[in-house]
Amino acid sequence: MNAGNLNEHISEITNSTGSGVYDPFTLCWSPIVLAVFGISVNCLPRVVPTCGSQFGRFEEFGLPILSIAGDTNSAMFGERMISVGDCKITMGTGAFVDLNTGNEPYPSVKGAYPLRRMITRVVLLSSGGARTGFYPSPKESEAVAREVNHTAGVHFIPALWGLSSPINDPSAKCALLGLGPDTSKHHCARAILNSVAFRSVQLVETLHSETQIDLRSLTIDGGVSKNNMICEKIATLTNKKLRRPVDIEASARGAAYFAGISCGIWKESTLPEPELKNVVEPIYKERDWSVTEFKHWQGSIRRVLKWQQLEAETVDDCLSVRTDF
Repeated sequence: MNAGNLNEHISEITNSTGSGVYDPFTLCWSPIVLAVFGISVNCLPRVVPTCGSQFGRFEEFGLPILSIAGDTNSAMFGERMISVGDCKITMGTGAFVDLNTGNEPYPSVKGAYPLRRMITRVVLLSSGGARTGFYPSPKESEAVAREVNHTAGVHFIPALWGLSSPINDPSAKCALLGLGPDTSKHHCARAILNSVAFRSVQLVETLHSETQIDLRSLTIDGGVSKNNMICEKIATLTNKKLRRPVDIEASARGAAYFAGISCGIWKESTLPEPELKNVVEPIYKERDWSVTEFKHWQGSIRRVLKWQQLEAETVDDCLSVRTDF
């Protein structure tokens, strides 16, 4: 990147922290991680603030680059999640939960780094339901799921690439459990949508248990946030009003806010508030049932864990079967 008139290798703090090599507690490249992987600090970029003139220029347009920020970090700022306890769920290609912990990062013992965690690739999950015939398309999944008011005991475990925090089992596999003679595609569709909400709530609870920070606000954005059923389930289980902005693509707005502050267009206190589309209220009459359903779903997760170990044990059992009857 041409920073000023000098060619220099630089990165900014939110992208550097997301690499797992930059230590958010000491604000430098971690010597421990570098030693473990044999990485020379000399080949890593100099880390600079998110805002400023150090990023060079768009030479084609003659404009300075005044901000670079990681996508979810930028979206947090774009949604004005600037107070301790502000929490945001992003559901796009992937699903992330971010919590504002204030001026200090919190160490996580359950795989949330640093108090931000990816859940699953939601778009592929919802399109997978369409490919298997549970609903015609992801956009129509809610209509199919609303044909019934329960899942008939069916649970879906969304472990397309294992399960991340707080379970942290990369060998876990997807499963559709509890199928019976009366199970329909409507029950399965509802179970798939429930699983997206359940994983979000599971991670919100994990962040709270690790920080003891009560949620001040809860916001959702990204394409999947258009699904009312998922939003209603999250609001009901967290017992929080769920804010849903009109502009669900907040990353670009956050980067623009950073750049505007850098060049003096705004001060942080005068940034415009994002326009809300609506606020999804908890459905209190469904809360007890939703909590019970969520607990049953969490219990069913253990059936898909340590899958590779299970496969190996099954092979060993088969090889040990007597054949000399």
